[in-house]
Amino acid sequence: MDLTVLKVLWMRFEVAAIMDGFSRKILALKVFRSTPHTDQLLSLIDEVSGHAVPRYLVTDRGGQFQKRFRNELKNRGIEHARGRARTWQFNAKIERLFWSLKSWWRVSLMVPRVEAIQAR
Repeated sequence: MDLTVLKVLWMRFEVAAIMDGFSRKILALKVFRSTPHTDQLLSLIDEVSGHAVPRYLVTDRGGQFQKRFRNELKNRGIEHARGRARTWQFNAKIERLFWSLKSWWRVSLMVPRVEAIQAR
C-alpha cells in the first residue's frame, strides 16, 4: 500500500493504492481530494479484506501509517511491514504503478475531478 500526489494545474489529488505483491494485481485504487486520514485508508483495506484478509501489508513510513494504523491492522490480524526511510525499492512495484499513472495523466485531456480520475 502506498500514496502518491497527482498535481493538475492548481489542484492536488492524493491517490492510494493496494497491490498484490505476488501477482501485481491492483486490489484497490482510490482518489482523494485531500490527504486521506487513517480511517479512510483502513476502510480501503476493509474493501480488499471483503474478498480475502491479507496476511501482510507493506508500506513506507508515511504519516498515515503510524501507531494507530499499526494497532488497527493488528486487530484485523494483518501484519504490518514498514520499509526503511528513503528506500523506494522496498515498495518498487507500487511505485512503478504510480509512475505509469503520472505518465498517463500528463497526456490525458480529462477534466480534473475526483470522480473523473477514479472512473478512469
